[in-house]
Amino acid sequence: MQLFNIVFASVFLTIVGAQTLTGPCVGTTCPASTDTCLNGNCYITTTIPACTDIATNCATLKAGGYCANDKYASLMITNCARTCAKCSTNLPVKDLACVDTASNCASLRGMYQL
Repeated sequence: MQLFNIVFASVFLTIVGAQTLTGPCVGTTCPASTDTCLNGNCYITTTIPACTDIATNCATLKAGGYCANDKYASLMITNCARTCAKCSTNLPVKDLACVDTASNCASLRGMYQL
């Protein structure tokens, strides 16, 4: 269930918009009730009004692998959502860096759908 929550939160934050790190979670919650706890860190999320690119060099950044690099996910969602296919209408699941860690995942297939 914890893995599902982490994956769901990742998808939610990606669809909702930009993420700004505010600090560590306290247990599984954030001190500010408006923040979202993900992988031990609290984030403020903001809505992306439309699927657009803010930066002018998104194609170059995508070619450099930044769209697929988790280290730059927040930056790329904020500045190059359209080029990196990070809009809610075209969110590719493969970009979530999702990995099965339990041995019974195949038997649970279809149980949780995002």
